[in-house]
Formats: sequence, structure tokens, C-alpha cells
Amino acid sequence: MPVLLLTTTGRRSGKARTTPLTFFRDGDDLAVVASKRRRRPASRLVAQPRKRTRAAVVAIGRDTFGVTARTASDEERSRLWTVITATYSGYARYENKTARRIPVVILTPDDAEAARPAALP
Repeated sequence: MPVLLLTTTGRRSGKARTTPLTFFRDGDDLAVVASKRRRRPASRLVAQPRKRTRAAVVAIGRDTFGVTARTASDEERSRLWTVITATYSGYARYENKTARRIPVVILTPDDAEAARPAALP
């Protein structure tokens, strides 16, 4: 499964934290699963929208670029969830064990050209 490194800056601490996340391509955007709402950086990005002092950066291989995050709409999530669970059935099993709906977060590159290297999945 393809993995990206998501680096966020702590709102209070100001420290950069990098977390590996599985991702799925959706055109120029990247979709990630925010499986643990309070502990996952993808969820924190949506809860605290991008500000000048709070940038998010994605690294895939040697390519690094800034992103803006948003929660997938119901329609987007339904479409993406089908692909996500077909690729990795563990997400479907995980969702069946919880009462909540697992969010999908869309990461939109600040520069779509930088996020589109030919060799990436």
C-alpha cells in the first residue's frame, strides 16, 4: 500500500510531527483515513483549518508539497470508501467494530503539478 508522510505543526507546542499514513489518489487530491479522531493528524487538520502558522506538508518518496485538508463530502466518502475497503479490507472490519463513521480526509496539494510525479501510484 502506498504511504505518505504527513507533517503537521502542533497548535500549542509549535513542534513538527510526522506521521506515516496510507493514502489513495483521487485526481490531484489525496485521500487519507482519519481512523482515530482525536489522535490522528488528518483529523486535527480538519478540526484546525490551515493557517499561515499551521502548515501541513506531505512527502511521497522524494517529493514534498504543502496541502490543505478538508473532510470528504458524503458523496465523496461513499465513492472513496468503496475503493479504500476494496484495497484494504481492514478498514471495513474496523468500521464494523465501532459505532461511529470513520472520516475520510481529502488533502489538496497547494501546487497540483508538484504532487503529480509520473512514478507514483
